[in-house]
Amino acid sequence: MPRIKKLETRKQDILQAAFECFAQFGYSKTSLDLIAQRTGISRPLIYQHFKDKEDLFSCMMEDRFSERYNLAEQGLLSDLPKKDKLLNMVEIIVLKDWQLISNSFSGPEFFSELFSTLPKLEEKYRKKFIQMASAVLQNQELAEVFRLALSGLTTDNPTTTTLRKRIHILIDCVCHP
Repeated sequence: MPRIKKLETRKQDILQAAFECFAQFGYSKTSLDLIAQRTGISRPLIYQHFKDKEDLFSCMMEDRFSERYNLAEQGLLSDLPKKDKLLNMVEIIVLKDWQLISNSFSGPEFFSELFSTLPKLEEKYRKKFIQMASAVLQNQELAEVFRLALSGLTTDNPTTTTLRKRIHILIDCVCHP
């Protein structure tokens, strides 16, 4: 395998292991040693890709959000009804990782740590979510309420099945003719 390809693969492995560790233990209890151990590499190899734990956390979340939001945006281009577009968007952005987050570290605590550690990232993707929801709902204020309501649905750290049911109810309410 070419060296550049190997480095990129290693970086993706580190990002995945970091997500699993941060989701399971939270930001403060996750160490670079733990991430290195989970990745099967030495801690110094992490520094070939990231300055420090905060840089790794920031890159991990940016990578994850960027991937998810790009996938969700592609789905908005389809000819599906708006309920289906909104549901696909939420499935990709929220539900894809919910099982991992809700089965380990508390989901609301995970996002609270994320947004307090990286407020600019939170703002960027909050605006992006509202923009995307607004494109589907054709109403900026309704999109903002939808995002807030969606956030509220996770506060008791429900199972994926329960959260999915709640999301369907919410989408039925905001897409009601």
